[in-house]
Amino acid sequence: MTHIPFQSQALFSTRGLSEKVGKTRLNLLQYFISLPKSKYSEMKDLSMIDANRFLILVYLMVFTSIAFNIQAEKHCPAIFVVGDSHANEFSQTPHCKIHHISSCTMHRVGRDGLSIINLPAWGIEEGQVVIFVFGEIDARCHIGKQRDVFNRTTEEIIETLVQNYLNTIHLNRQAYKELTCVVYSVTPPTDIVFNPHYPAYGSLFDRVAITKRLNHRLAEMCKETGVHFLDVYNDYADAMGVLRVELSDGNVHINPEFNGPIIAKLSQLISKEQ
Repeated sequence: MTHIPFQSQALFSTRGLSEKVGKTRLNLLQYFISLPKSKYSEMKDLSMIDANRFLILVYLMVFTSIAFNIQAEKHCPAIFVVGDSHANEFSQTPHCKIHHISSCTMHRVGRDGLSIINLPAWGIEEGQVVIFVFGEIDARCHIGKQRDVFNRTTEEIIETLVQNYLNTIHLNRQAYKELTCVVYSVTPPTDIVFNPHYPAYGSLFDRVAITKRLNHRLAEMCKETGVHFLDVYNDYADAMGVLRVELSDGNVHINPEFNGPIIAKLSQLISKEQ
């Protein structure tokens, strides 16, 4: 279930249109087809002629909806989501194709450059939208540890991390005349459950502070370099900056069923590009 008002998706999600409108019309059509003609005249205030006219109207509504969806689909840009497991937070967002790089950190993207992310080699075409989803692992496991073990400051670690990350994005963008690059905000941290597959370093609120600082610098540097920043942190965090349990997958991810803020903000971002 997509938790977002239909009108907020209207310009962006033709799939939403199909689900909200097309299915309703198709259900009506199937219902009336299944009725024996003798039943039409039994319907209150409907003569046989009126019932047949109504059936024709339902047919027209269905075919109009299909034609509208096909036409709208032509104008909706393809959206390519590349990232760690948090890329799956887009799994129920319309028009998104996910390229998952398991357990990949923002540090690795910045360090390895085109050898880890090479959009032209992956067949990404002009005019597409690419969303980069990295950083939660860095905030959860590595930034605090780098600070404490190697006596680095949080600010210097994040500055280096973000600069290298955006350099890799820029290297990919250079291969295109028209490519919309979007950096996704780092998901709020959590201590919902201990899971050895998702270890954490430091206290929850230390990680909240690190994640907020990382998102703040990402937003600043994205603005400086002309990369869009899709910020949904506050939409999924509680008053303390922690991932809201009821909006999570029971672990460190946002439940993709609760993708309303993601769709709404991504829709606005793409609309500005067109």
